[in-house]
Amino acid sequence: MSLQLLLLIVFGSALICYAIERRVAWIAHVSSVCLLILFAMLLSQIGIVPSQSELYETLQGPIVLIAIVMMTLDFKFQDILKVPFKIVIVFLFGIFGSLLGGLIAGAVSANSLGINAYKIAAQLTASYIGGLENAAAMQKLLDIPNNYFIAVFALDSVVTSLWLIICIWYGSDKGEDIKIAENDGSAYDGVKVSIVSLLVCLFVSLGLVMLADFLAKNIGFMHKILWLSILALCAGQLPFFKNHFKPAYVLGAILFAGFFFSVGAVSDLKAILHLPKMLIFIPIIIIFTHALFIIVSARIFKLNKIALSITSQALIGGPGTAVAVAQVRKWKSGVAIAIILGVLGYSIANFFGAFVFNFLQYLLPQ
Repeated sequence: MSLQLLLLIVFGSALICYAIERRVAWIAHVSSVCLLILFAMLLSQIGIVPSQSELYETLQGPIVLIAIVMMTLDFKFQDILKVPFKIVIVFLFGIFGSLLGGLIAGAVSANSLGINAYKIAAQLTASYIGGLENAAAMQKLLDIPNNYFIAVFALDSVVTSLWLIICIWYGSDKGEDIKIAENDGSAYDGVKVSIVSLLVCLFVSLGLVMLADFLAKNIGFMHKILWLSILALCAGQLPFFKNHFKPAYVLGAILFAGFFFSVGAVSDLKAILHLPKMLIFIPIIIIFTHALFIIVSARIFKLNKIALSITSQALIGGPGTAVAVAQVRKWKSGVAIAIILGVLGYSIANFFGAFVFNFLQYLLPQ
């Protein structure tokens, strides 16, 4: 198959899946990426696309590194100051709940899954603090086997969908209103961009990938992806560049679409179906622990139900599902809160995922 035709299928499939996402409303944001992976897997199994290609190696190699940078570039630290203090505190408790849940889940499943238990716990911890893109970063960082990664990805999608439904139901009582200056333009679909901004995003992202590679090789201490996360966070604060970073998130999402398709295309469906059943319990353990900490902390700090639901979704599902909760409950200020906390989660989740794996490795070496 020619490279041009394969590219057409890759991004045509992404177009179809994301278009379906918009049609099926709030629950589709969680499942669209999973749908793209499953669609690619189907095309590969029936022979429409190859199961091996140099294009897949590129999409899972340098392209995903650029995407990781772009998903972080538009975060600005001063945005946190717009969020009421008690919401930030509850958000931090939610992070701790996801982190502790990842550690518990990894330790509990270690006997049946071995070292893969730690990798999967790290994947889901990163996902439940940031989003599905952070789970993809963990696969690259920890070399998670494709069959495990895809199976856990599917479970993640199901559990997150159920949690989203719970958050929308639970957030029916808005309680006292919380005012916040709206961060319009943080609705990334349809954001206005210029050619200069697009080129700035590409130039800075490529430069940071090269710099992270240099630092990882010559200084060491951290994996290249963690260097990338730090550099992208810092670059996003530069006065001259940061005004041009608005399209970075959208560009990163597009590049990640190619990564997700390639992961599905190279996966073996039969191998996935025969994976240990213990996998099912890992996301449930993490979500339960997260819920326990974030609900208790919300009670302590007297946070209303809709703010609690948005804060939790900003971690578990990312900014998209958090915005969905705010929109369903018709709370405009909640949209801004969802975006700020969701992008913050994306920006820091890789560090927590790496911590879970390394801590479990140290505590319970395999």
